[in-house]
Amino acid sequence: MKRPVCIVVAMLCSCVLWADLQFAGLDLSPADELLFTASAAAPPFGRYETLFLADLSSQTMRQLTVFPERITFLPHSGQLQYQNRFGVFRTNTALEAPQPVDGFPAFIHGRTSDSGKTMPIEASPDGRYLVYTDATGIAHGDLILYDTQNNSSRVIVEQIELSLSAPPVVWSPDSSLFVYRKAGGLYIFSVTREAEGRQLGEELRRIGPGGIASVRWSETGDLFYVRGSMVYRIAPPEFFVRAFYQDLARTGTIVGKIPFAFDPNFDSFWISPDSRSLLLNKGGNNLFLYLLSAEDFGTDLGVLQLPYVRLPRSSRVQRVLWSRANIITLLISSIESGRPTRSVFRMVPEGRLEFRLERLSAGEAVRDAVLAPDGSRAAVLLDRGVSIVDYRSWQPQRFIAHVDPLHAVWTGDETVVVAGRTITERIALRTGSARVIALSQVERYGFSDGEIVADAHQMSFRFDRDEHRFVATTPVTRRAASTASRRFRVFLETLRSGSYQNIIMVRDIVGVRTASLFLPPQRTYEPFPAEDEPVSFTVFNHGSRIRRRELAFAINAIDSVEGLSDILKTLADYSIRTTFFVNGDFMRRHPDAVREISLAGHEVGSLFFTYFDMTDARFDVNAEFIKRGLAQTEDQFFETTGSELSLIWHTPFYFVSPPILQASRELGYTFVGRDVDSLDWVPRRDDSGLSRLYLPTAQIIERVVGESRPGSIISMTVGVPLEGESFGGRDDYLFQHLDLLINRLMERGYSVVPVSELMDRAR
Repeated sequence: MKRPVCIVVAMLCSCVLWADLQFAGLDLSPADELLFTASAAAPPFGRYETLFLADLSSQTMRQLTVFPERITFLPHSGQLQYQNRFGVFRTNTALEAPQPVDGFPAFIHGRTSDSGKTMPIEASPDGRYLVYTDATGIAHGDLILYDTQNNSSRVIVEQIELSLSAPPVVWSPDSSLFVYRKAGGLYIFSVTREAEGRQLGEELRRIGPGGIASVRWSETGDLFYVRGSMVYRIAPPEFFVRAFYQDLARTGTIVGKIPFAFDPNFDSFWISPDSRSLLLNKGGNNLFLYLLSAEDFGTDLGVLQLPYVRLPRSSRVQRVLWSRANIITLLISSIESGRPTRSVFRMVPEGRLEFRLERLSAGEAVRDAVLAPDGSRAAVLLDRGVSIVDYRSWQPQRFIAHVDPLHAVWTGDETVVVAGRTITERIALRTGSARVIALSQVERYGFSDGEIVADAHQMSFRFDRDEHRFVATTPVTRRAASTASRRFRVFLETLRSGSYQNIIMVRDIVGVRTASLFLPPQRTYEPFPAEDEPVSFTVFNHGSRIRRRELAFAINAIDSVEGLSDILKTLADYSIRTTFFVNGDFMRRHPDAVREISLAGHEVGSLFFTYFDMTDARFDVNAEFIKRGLAQTEDQFFETTGSELSLIWHTPFYFVSPPILQASRELGYTFVGRDVDSLDWVPRRDDSGLSRLYLPTAQIIERVVGESRPGSIISMTVGVPLEGESFGGRDDYLFQHLDLLINRLMERGYSVVPVSELMDRAR
């Protein structure tokens, strides 16, 4: 069915996005077919181009290349699913010809292209359903269930918290159930009961408190759920049998215990294929292996020495491969010298609960590793290709050269698909033969005798219109690019604001009219004020309100280092350089962390030599005290990093007084305040009980975005509020959702810069 190109834009998300999409490379054929590219920045992949074909006569459009921001194999339907900012695409059963999922919002059908990171979309294992969140506000949205069989969608949960880093749901292996999170609780949803009109009310489907990290489905279809220190196993029928007595009995059967309270903000776990063991990741960098047993009071088990692995604080477990032979492979991502690195470790069994830890080396940086369905082999992504290794010995069996691979998926025990920045190819391991099944990007393109031809990966291709795929061909001569035919002329027009940098205009010579090929998204940027606000360089609280649509983060590293690796990774994903403030105590406790902040290229200011309340009458905070404290911090930063501290600072708790300001000015320092306090430092409880300033992270993001203006300085904090007798931590943390905050700011046209740049532009 043909779909008109020039239609009102239908958007998957309700917000208009950051000015990022740029069109280029117009080439109009005599048959009124237009080739063009759309380039977009896609954290963490960088900028890439997508090739489109528009038929100006029939007003239809095709997407010819599909960049694999995310790729999944759907074993029940035998298809590959791609997701990127232009939509969701599926191949045929030959794993070729990816096309938009019919009826699902896509750019070629009028949807606005996403910017920043894209919202995750989870397909059911059988491929029939898609679940995603549709933003209804800054940090909340509705959970949507889309049925690809009848092209219908419906809202199944309203007002859940949005997340770019975690999947919205976790599907059961048989595609009949999934678990979702809402307001700190976990709930079960049955697609079967929904189709039959027998879905229970939400409260009757509540599993308990927790996050997506609190649950895992086993291979046999049972749900493992960790709450507190208890590990529960829940068979699907229990969710509905127990619905009417849930207030009297907890869900499931206790099958294990851990010696820690599980925190879904920082902890995660994996279940062995035989469901007898649990690997716990405590705090992101402490790994413990436990034998699942509900009995721990008696002496029958004896005294056990359990495996324990401690990772550097900057490390995170990216992937766990757990074979039926009980061999565990850990892919660890870290930050070293300001750059992300990855390493591979193995826990090899040598007894009932005895493991040997070994570090593996593939000879070069490992990007990812994926276990084959039968567990006999693994595909290891390297910078220059994919190495197929024997899983038990980790010895290479075959190397597949591939330029800049991004993902590998097994579509069978003998077939692996490698998706990279230029091509996606299917490799048959028995013969070693490779077949290009899709193009991610092209280097050159054009028309040759009416055919669409392109070059990619040092190969030539022509586009088969009937099969909707590129096929390899011998090099051909392309006609010179043109922007005019007998009936049409095309050109690019720059847009002043909005999520597109330009738009493609079509001049219909016969119809004597000019119109855009598709409508740009609506403009939602707030206008600049008519007059600037006064800017103080005594206490620099904000920059100019009228010169540029930019703002700065002031990230305070006070005591705890939790969340710093998440912050640095997110900033690197978006190529953002911003400002940190560190104090002397933090430098003494975490010198490596301070070095990583500096090596990552961020601006670093002073938070004084120690963090304390300067209003306390026990301290004489005079000019000499301030000067010595600033000098001590400056020298300590140089000793720690070999770099000089920026001459910007603020006191603990942002306390100011004329003597403090005068003393720091005499040393050349500028005091930096803020006009937007994120309040991410506020714990649930303070000395008076529940804190009145406390906000969940979703509300923090809504508040920060709502209060931000051009030139704003947004303060936020590294770490977690300390637990104590009368005060305690938070239910969630802003640094876990920093990507969502950045996305929302960019959608409003803001760029994030260091504080010093705001100061320079305000002078």
